[in-house]
Amino acid sequence: MNTIISGPYLPAEAESRNAQNPQTQLTPAQLVALLNGSSISGRAESVTPQASMHVATVWCCVNIIANAIARMPLVLYRRTKDGRERARNHPLYELMMLRPNPTTSAFALRHTQVVNRLLWGDSFSQIVKTRVGIPQEVRILPSAVTRTHDESGELRYKTIRDGREITLLRHEVLHVPGLSFDGRKSLSVIQHARRTIGAALGSDEFSDGFMANGLRPSGVLRHPGKLGDKAVQNLRVSFESLYGGPRNSGRPMILEEGMEWDSMAMPLEDAQWVETAHFRVEEICRWFGVPPSKVHHLIKMSYSSSEHADLDFLGDTCAPLCEAIQQEFNYKLLLPEEREDYYFEHHWQSIVKMDSKARVEYYRGLSGVGAVSSDEIRDRENMNHIPDGRGSIFWINSTNMPAPTPEQADRITESWIKKGETKSPGGANGPDDKGGKPNPSTDDKVAQS
Repeated sequence: MNTIISGPYLPAEAESRNAQNPQTQLTPAQLVALLNGSSISGRAESVTPQASMHVATVWCCVNIIANAIARMPLVLYRRTKDGRERARNHPLYELMMLRPNPTTSAFALRHTQVVNRLLWGDSFSQIVKTRVGIPQEVRILPSAVTRTHDESGELRYKTIRDGREITLLRHEVLHVPGLSFDGRKSLSVIQHARRTIGAALGSDEFSDGFMANGLRPSGVLRHPGKLGDKAVQNLRVSFESLYGGPRNSGRPMILEEGMEWDSMAMPLEDAQWVETAHFRVEEICRWFGVPPSKVHHLIKMSYSSSEHADLDFLGDTCAPLCEAIQQEFNYKLLLPEEREDYYFEHHWQSIVKMDSKARVEYYRGLSGVGAVSSDEIRDRENMNHIPDGRGSIFWINSTNMPAPTPEQADRITESWIKKGETKSPGGANGPDDKGGKPNPSTDDKVAQS
């Protein structure tokens, strides 16, 4: 019976010198199963949120979504008769814009909330209130040890703190759920994508081992005789020292005593390794709703398509999560009597940026109909206001004059009506030759200012 020594690329537990037990070795079929996303030794079942972050695409997807939402200021607004204004005098304004608690910035808090929501399915944060029920701190609760609990029909939250389990009431926790069947316990993306992520982890390990062994094919070394355990160990050490590792790549192999080398691995080009790697990136991006261009996967991607993909990312991925955060914050941070006048909203303009030409056209269109003033445009471009309040005037294109107030508009209308009733042909203030509307005079323009 020939002695078989497995190649250096097979797992230690799969090694065998028994020719009658080949199923314990990594065969080409098993490698194909690995590349196609199948689990070959419980890999999918061992994928956890922490382990999944070792996959570069998962890390990028989670970090990009969290950064996009965390960098949008969550502003507290107060409704006014003219629209709204920032509620800078409200204690919650500084709390959520600057420092939710002494050890965490506003950016870090919301970044961590989104990370927990993406990896575990739910995000939990504790609201620390004063004796009169006013929020004074917001603290992150680790989603890994926090769970919902139904107690006599009331929703409770159980978590671990200082080594012991505590229970928090419904109004004490900011809970941002994900995809769910009951609205309480959400489905984790990692849990449902564990086969895809597990295959990516397995591919990385295989690639690492393949590179570490000098890109040489794994296989079996056959000896015509029967070797003892010590002889097998000596032969293995000698063989790997001569032909293993990147420095020995391509080194001619010299075999003695009738030994034969049988390759058992598929070349990477036959396994379509590069195509499989691209597919992994796109598949993980699909799970998280992130365009491949956002994780620097620019295959078949043009500038225009990338720009549209970014807009889809904001509308389809970020906007629903922002809405869930806003609704939870409005309900649990604001007192019932405050919700009529105050509300939280993300400031989208901080991340939605266009190129200079598009911004010029955008601002021209808004200012041309009197929708924004020059100072409002300068605010968005991070510029100072025009002195003496001149930038606060709204302009319209029809007369290139400031838009009239209601009283000025009434005077202008009355003036035009009177001119229409005056039958003085050829006069400067009379009707035109075609019998149409009278021509506004210089006095009319003065009346507008």
